Amino acid sequence: MKFIIVIILLFIGQISFAQVCIVVDKDSEFPIHNVHINSEDNSIRVVSDKNGKVDLSVFSEMELLTFTHISYVEFEVLKKQITKDKTTIYLQFKSELLSEVFLSATKGKEDISRIAEQIAVFSYKDIQNSTPQTSADMLASIPGVKVQKTQFGGGSPVLRGMEANRILLVIDGVRMNNAIYRKGHLQNSITVSPSVLEKTEVIFGPSSVIYGSDALGGVIHYYTRNPMISEKRVVNTEFLSRFSTVNQEVALQAGIELQMKKFASYTSISHSKFGDLKMGENRRHGFNQWGLQHEYSNNTNTFYNDHPVNNSDPNRQRNVGFDQTDILQKVFVPLSK
Repeated sequence: MKFIIVIILLFIGQISFAQVCIVVDKDSEFPIHNVHINSEDNSIRVVSDKNGKVDLSVFSEMELLTFTHISYVEFEVLKKQITKDKTTIYLQFKSELLSEVFLSATKGKEDISRIAEQIAVFSYKDIQNSTPQTSADMLASIPGVKVQKTQFGGGSPVLRGMEANRILLVIDGVRMNNAIYRKGHLQNSITVSPSVLEKTEVIFGPSSVIYGSDALGGVIHYYTRNPMISEKRVVNTEFLSRFSTVNQEVALQAGIELQMKKFASYTSISHSKFGDLKMGENRRHGFNQWGLQHEYSNNTNTFYNDHPVNNSDPNRQRNVGFDQTDILQKVFVPLSK
């Protein structure tokens, strides 16, 4: 008799355990509130509570259940598949892709599909994924953009064979060069840290109608990050550090954003230190002396030596390291109408 009672209790426990399930986010595993669970003919509906829990006892075992939420992908499952070992339902977040907006081509917001010029956009997400050392390295990763480096601490972009004073470099609408600059390569594309950029837009080809004659070859427009206002007081902080062995790079960046209803501020300070660039020792193409630097100049602003100095490590390119510090401060105060 006791054995039969135990079996009955276990059976009841199994049924009751399977009547309640928890609906959570697939990535964060946080419970999802207000998920609608419908029967196949939509005659029965239940909703999850703030803890993601929902009682499924009103549905039959063979009922096909549909889990729907405005922010998640629809999910279907038979109730009998929700067993004691599987009482958690995972929903995938649904992202809605909006049309990309381009600002530089017309100096106003324009749908990217309505612009005739060849353009390229390097977004904030792209910057985070690639984490370039300098903004010149970031430009080099954009298809169609070539970057010439006279030295390691430089970067002159080339668009369709044009460079220097034929390409306009703009940061937040402010010109960084113009037509009176020299025709040779200009190493000024690294004047802003990539860690403070919201996105970069590139226009290939003549843009003189909008920007003037100094945009004959194209336009490279850097957009730095903007502070946002908020109904509640919010303080966001960030810290970035990176190290690279190829040139002994050490980069640090710290930022703080203050959001309020009538005031917003963003402050960023970054410092990068680059050492000498070192090549690999293996040359599998057969040219063992390729790229080796046996001598270098040790001249400085206060010391002059007219004879080259022997390089103890020919794989190391001497005197190409540099330091760079970038400080950005932006304040946003909405004006009342």
